[in-house]
Amino acid sequence: MLDNSTVIMTGGIGHADRSARVEAPFWHVENNFYTSLADLNVQAIAWCQKYNRTFHKSYGGNPDELWLIELPVIKPLPAYVPEPTEVHPRRVDTEAFIRLHTNHYSVPEQRIGQQVEVHETLERVRVFAGHTLLAQHPRFDDGANQKSMLPEHRGSRRRRLGPTAPSAEELALRAAGPALAALCDALRVNPAAAYGAPWYWGAMIAITLQRPTITAAAAAALIEAAERHAAAIGLAIVTVVVDDAGHMKAMRRMDGAALVTIEVAAKKARTAVGFGLATGRAWHAFIGGDPILAAGAPSLPDFTMLGGGLPIRVEGALVGAIGVSGGHYDDDEACALAALAALGIAPA
Repeated sequence: MLDNSTVIMTGGIGHADRSARVEAPFWHVENNFYTSLADLNVQAIAWCQKYNRTFHKSYGGNPDELWLIELPVIKPLPAYVPEPTEVHPRRVDTEAFIRLHTNHYSVPEQRIGQQVEVHETLERVRVFAGHTLLAQHPRFDDGANQKSMLPEHRGSRRRRLGPTAPSAEELALRAAGPALAALCDALRVNPAAAYGAPWYWGAMIAITLQRPTITAAAAAALIEAAERHAAAIGLAIVTVVVDDAGHMKAMRRMDGAALVTIEVAAKKARTAVGFGLATGRAWHAFIGGDPILAAGAPSLPDFTMLGGGLPIRVEGALVGAIGVSGGHYDDDEACALAALAALGIAPA
């Protein structure tokens, strides 16, 4: 296959470097153009055929006649000459395509996620799994950003959009319990099908996990209750409430509370939600004289064993935590306990 190339001109017309035998090749380059690689190859073959019919003094004849003279002693080529092929390792994407030079070629959707070999020749692209041919496509030019979908692959995708009979594996999951049966039902939901989206989008949408977490209203109520107890015992505190992921949900600093208590209260809340364990005496009991744990735990970021941090659980689920700072750690813990009690939440 001929490809485009750059010709470096050695001088203008009539220049000594372009005289005699080099003039004709320059003329051909300057006066022959092509619109594509296929056109270039057609023109190149025609030029070679014309050249081979022409007498050349340096050869003492023309190439076609000289070839006929040599033909009796020329050894034949093998019966099969393999196509020049470039092999590319690829992984089938989630839409059952492989990508090559910005172009996409379809394969059977059962191969999604699998490693395959792409054999690229001048005119075609073949996809193999081991020695098994999965698909064969006409080759697009590099950088064309085209997509080739074989008819047999398009049909299988349409069939997948409709309901199918439950497999043996699905039946076994449904029999294992109501939670897994509900998951199977969710996987069968496909709201994206009506819009022509890939068949697996519906399952992806359906498997959106929901988890309980503390609301902004509950966080505000906890802070109000903690401050009421603090005012009753003559303290100025900072109260921090975080959600189940440790992100701050609400924070308030009473007038007169020390600046350092903002960070301390946040650490208490994050420690409590991170470990699901109250700070203070509960942590010391958990360490239980273990010197490695006692030395390593305080080095964790956003960690403190000072009392005043309590996890918040609702029906057994960890939904957040509260941290209070501003007085002795026993007083801080009492404020946090009062906040939970005001909302009817038992301490974890």
